[in-house]
Amino acid sequence: MPARLAPQLLADICQVLERHGYQLPEETPLVQELVLARVEYALRDLVERFEGRVR
Repeated sequence: MPARLAPQLLADICQVLERHGYQLPEETPLVQELVLARVEYALRDLVERFEGRVR
């Protein structure tokens, strides 16, 4: 993960989503880990688009 896209950014995004009523699935830790991995991938894509660096 690039330094600017630190784990804290992912945690901050998760907190924002939770404040707006979104919740991680209440399943096994493995399922939550897989969901968070997909969120991290989407966040990387969002950051690249935000900065104009589209793949």
